[in-house]
Amino acid sequence: MPLTPVTAYAVTTKKVPNQVKYVVIRWIMPNGTEAWRTEPLELTNNGEWKEQKTYWASDTRNPHIIGDWGVQAIFYNKEKQAIDPDPPHNDKVAIRATSFFVVPEAPFGTITVTLAMITALAITALKRK
Repeated sequence: MPLTPVTAYAVTTKKVPNQVKYVVIRWIMPNGTEAWRTEPLELTNNGEWKEQKTYWASDTRNPHIIGDWGVQAIFYNKEKQAIDPDPPHNDKVAIRATSFFVVPEAPFGTITVTLAMITALAITALKRK
């Protein structure tokens, strides 16, 4: 099954001293365990939103297990060396999270999968007659 990369973006407007300095991005597998975690990422300027400067970092991974994945962006106001690498992240400023669903990708496309399901249904219906 070919893997499609997924990119998580962590964006804030609060990169000023003592508000947000770094972000850690965690990828959570469907069973609730952590798949990947970035090192603390420094936020870089990305333009403006509602007349405020925005700062962001990103991470790209290839989810390999079917199911509902979660991604957390954990924002810190400490220096990189002082960040606690393990949850519960007592020194965090904020956590933002989202989820997405990974589905298998058929090599011959959606049409092949649909035809296979219809064929299986037709065979089952014929056997029952």
